[in-house]
Amino acid sequence: MDFAQIQLFRDIVQSRSISRGAAMNGVTQSAASQALQELERQLGARLLDRSHRPLEVLPAGRLFYDSRATYCGGSRSSRRSWRS
Repeated sequence: MDFAQIQLFRDIVQSRSISRGAAMNGVTQSAASQALQELERQLGARLLDRSHRPLEVLPAGRLFYDSRATYCGGSRSSRRSWRS
């Protein structure tokens, strides 16, 4: 697991869409889906229910998001204002 996977997951959760999360990270939807599957494999748990629109965050996904993804710097707007 690396920072890019965590950041991508955070953006997918915040946007409730793999496609929008992928676009926010400059990757294709296919690449984002593969990265998400790899993250789930590494963690040994499903993080998102992809059958719902918008995506539904599963309990393991919420725990991971709360414990790791928010550590990556919060929202993009807060990172932009920090850099200013």
